[in-house]
Amino acid sequence: TQMEFPLSLPAIPNICRLLYLRQEIAVTPMTRLFFNLTLHPQTRNCVLGHFLFLLCRRPEVGSSPLALPPPHLFESLESGRAPLVNVQEIQAVGSQRILSILAYLLRRIPQCGEF
Repeated sequence: TQMEFPLSLPAIPNICRLLYLRQEIAVTPMTRLFFNLTLHPQTRNCVLGHFLFLLCRRPEVGSSPLALPPPHLFESLESGRAPLVNVQEIQAVGSQRILSILAYLLRRIPQCGEF
């Protein structure tokens, strides 16, 4: 029988945006979320494709907040100030989190290495 998608594919970019929060989400829920998403072959290809894209592409200052990678790290702006934009920080934060999740996935789901 056909396996059911754990999540619709258009939702994957929104899940990837969670990697760009200034205040990092706890590692265990994030790795388990991506583990569950990569168990299904279709969502695995979509997630890994987004990871590859995010690792290779530099953030662009002034792009839409919906762009991937985003133009800034997402944070609470209660004081009304604009988010700080540092392209190197955005790329470093995103890359470190993605590589950490990939290391977790590769140890547990060998098919991720075939992407």
